[in-house]
Amino acid sequence: MFDKLTGMPDFDTSAISGMPIKEKSFAGARFLAPPAGTHFVDCDFSGTLWDGVTLDGQLFTRCNFSGAQFIGCILRTVRFFECVAASARFHRTLTTECHWESGAWGDCQWQECRLARQMVNAVRGGNWEFRVCDISFSTLSSLAFTGLRVESSLIRDLSLVESKVHDQCWQECVMERVIAANSTFGGGQWLGCQGINNRWMGIKARHLAYQSCNFEQSAWSTCEIDGGDFQSNLLRIAHFDSGQLQRLRFKGNTLFAIAFDGSLLRECEFRERDVSHFSLRNARLESCDLNGITGSDLDARGCTMQGTTVSGARFVDANVAGQQPEDWRGADLDLARFEIPEELQDLEWWKTCRPGATRSTQ
Repeated sequence: MFDKLTGMPDFDTSAISGMPIKEKSFAGARFLAPPAGTHFVDCDFSGTLWDGVTLDGQLFTRCNFSGAQFIGCILRTVRFFECVAASARFHRTLTTECHWESGAWGDCQWQECRLARQMVNAVRGGNWEFRVCDISFSTLSSLAFTGLRVESSLIRDLSLVESKVHDQCWQECVMERVIAANSTFGGGQWLGCQGINNRWMGIKARHLAYQSCNFEQSAWSTCEIDGGDFQSNLLRIAHFDSGQLQRLRFKGNTLFAIAFDGSLLRECEFRERDVSHFSLRNARLESCDLNGITGSDLDARGCTMQGTTVSGARFVDANVAGQQPEDWRGADLDLARFEIPEELQDLEWWKTCRPGATRSTQ
């Protein structure tokens, strides 16, 4: 879809002379390419149309781009410093090694664009939308957005750090090595996404929803999440470690190696079958519902439960070595059944806590 971005014609630059250019209005103009390295200061580009323009090394300081449109353009090593735009639109545009510093960009739309090696720092935004885009090797830091929507896009090696996003939706995206760290989310949805090595680290969020996603080697580490739904996902190697997780609901997922090591879980609900490699090592569960969960290779060493039901749960090869009898006395373990490997001899604990316990026959 980006084949037409190559082979741009030569552009007339005779209309612009002298550098830097200060306090000049180009409002509503159809803009041609200024000379490489031109510096614009306090200029008005509102309502401008940039059609097939190549920008190379220009610097825009405190300029207004409200209503500007970039169509079929190439932006290379362009810098925007403290610029503003109530809205802006980018279509079939290639941006590479551009730097967006401070400023306020309101509602921005990116469609069929390629963005590589972008640096976006301390920018305030309204609702930003990316549709059918290719975004790679970019860092977004200290942002404050009202909304973020990413749809049918390929995102690789993207970092979102120390930012605030009130609401976001990622739909049918391919995500590889996407990292969100030390940020605050008002809410978020990931629908039909797939990818590998994605990380949500140190996130504070009120509600997150993941549905019909296929993620491999992903992590939600040291997060504080209040409310979340994980439904009909395929998760291979998923870590929810060292976090504070409240009112998370897991239902109908396919889970291979999921770990909540060292986390506090409150009012969380698991409606799962055939969980493979389920780790609750050193986790604390309060008022959680694991009723009827089944699987293999449960690691519950150091886990404590209060007000939690594990009724009807069944696990093959459960490891609870070193547990104290009081650790699970606050849990409902009626009809729970755990098959203990031959090498684990700590069956007295299970007799004290009253679930069924048998040695594995394998």
